Amino acid sequence: MSPSQNLLLSYSNSVAPFTYHFNEIFYTSPAASAFPAALPSWSSLPDNPSPRQLRDRIWYSSDHPYLPFILKSPFHGDLLRRLSVPLERIEVIYDTHGWHLTWQNAKDWKALEIPLDLAAKSLLSFFQRNHPNTQLSVQKPDLPSKYGYFNTHESESAARAAISSSLDAFAVYLGYFSFLVAICQFGIHVQSSTPSWHTHSPNIAFHCPQCRLI
Repeated sequence: MSPSQNLLLSYSNSVAPFTYHFNEIFYTSPAASAFPAALPSWSSLPDNPSPRQLRDRIWYSSDHPYLPFILKSPFHGDLLRRLSVPLERIEVIYDTHGWHLTWQNAKDWKALEIPLDLAAKSLLSFFQRNHPNTQLSVQKPDLPSKYGYFNTHESESAARAAISSSLDAFAVYLGYFSFLVAICQFGIHVQSSTPSWHTHSPNIAFHCPQCRLI
């Protein structure tokens, strides 16, 4: 019998537009109006997942509770416009230092990363001060510059690979930042399987206990 034939219940609500009950587990999705014919097998993340592995992650990870906040198209508005250029159209130059982003682009990206990191640290500090009895177990994502957008490289392909990983890292870090905003505003009820920000976030699907997205 296929998974779709085993489906017990499906319904809609304002928080998670599509919710399915299958094999005693609830799955939610912001977009999938039909339950998939088959679900991929569960797999664990490596100890140090790459930004791409985090962006592509289907299943929930307790060490990365910000996964549902990682948008497929995260770069919108004036602030993030500099990151929205398609990878193949991002200018890469060669000089005596090697292959790299134009220095202006590299500086612009750095100018975005630094305050984003400072704001995330401030939010985390705010949460810890106001919720001293709640211990967060979160594997903080690495900063995008770790993946090489601010460095020089021996080949154009290496430079573009670094830029691609750095863009993925920006998307992941923005998801982490959004998660911190949510828990600072709405808190966490440690005795509840559903976070308190869930009912306040109609565009975010909470996935329980393992499936992040279908």
